[in-house]
Amino acid sequence: MKGILWNPEEQRMRAGWRLLVFALLGLLTTLPAGFIQAAEVGSLYTRMAVAHGVWTLLLLAASWFQARFIDRRPFTEYGLTRGPGWGLQLALGVLIGTAMISLVFGVELAAGWIRLKPAAARAASEFHASDLALQLVLFASVALGEEFTHRGCVLKNLAEGLNPGRLPSAMATLGACGLAAVLFGLFHAGNNNASVIAVLNIGLVGVFLGLCLLWTRSLAIPIGVHFAWNFFQGPIFGFPVSGENMGQTVLDLAQGGPVVMTGGTFGPEGGLLSTGSTLLGMGAVALWVRTREGAIRIHAELSCPPETPGKSLPSAVTPTSSEP
Repeated sequence: MKGILWNPEEQRMRAGWRLLVFALLGLLTTLPAGFIQAAEVGSLYTRMAVAHGVWTLLLLAASWFQARFIDRRPFTEYGLTRGPGWGLQLALGVLIGTAMISLVFGVELAAGWIRLKPAAARAASEFHASDLALQLVLFASVALGEEFTHRGCVLKNLAEGLNPGRLPSAMATLGACGLAAVLFGLFHAGNNNASVIAVLNIGLVGVFLGLCLLWTRSLAIPIGVHFAWNFFQGPIFGFPVSGENMGQTVLDLAQGGPVVMTGGTFGPEGGLLSTGSTLLGMGAVALWVRTREGAIRIHAELSCPPETPGKSLPSAVTPTSSEP
């Protein structure tokens, strides 16, 4: 029984149990946020921003506990290792995420599938700059929290659990990326108006953001893409965000067109335009990495336990460039 729970070589719980502990810690962090959001104090935007901000801070604290006492690794190994290029990668992620959702908006507008309502058609309550600032905090918190969870702790532990040896394994790392993406898609399956296409699209986004981590060993690009996509999708352009109506937004849209393309009431993530936009975003990051690094490779050392030196062996590197 002890061998099922405990890895004697690594002197810690096995990966499945570590993930279960993290899931329980994550669940506990949502309780205070739920109380804050349900309270009848302040505006809805204020409650949402504060609730998600508190959730993110508690999640980071729980993750530090997880790293220190459960995973027994440096906290920064979850993808928050900062270097001279971290800010550049974050900015690149924001730029690509903005371009991806702007492309969807432009195509729908050009096709006549959305139209902008005149100002006179707006509801009585107007959207103020303070609301926009609060939603910026909200979506920054969501991006940091979800990326740290799904692409940070979960993907890292899955990669280690799928790695039977102690050497870097590209197959284990890619397998973990795929499993984390499946969990990310299923995580949104209960959202309002979710469809099969929506879950598959969000899973594809999970693959994209996971590959960004595998290519750079940093969460900077995933956090930037996640934040920009959600923030421009909802508060700026006026689409639903993963099935959630954002209330008053900068632009007021009337949605039409084929649901299979636009996503309808779930928002762009439920349509095939999002599929194409995600693939283009993936290609843009791959091109940037290849231009900057000379080749695209998987950081297979992500599958190694903490005490294993993070050195990529030739068999653990997956080059995808045409260079000799």
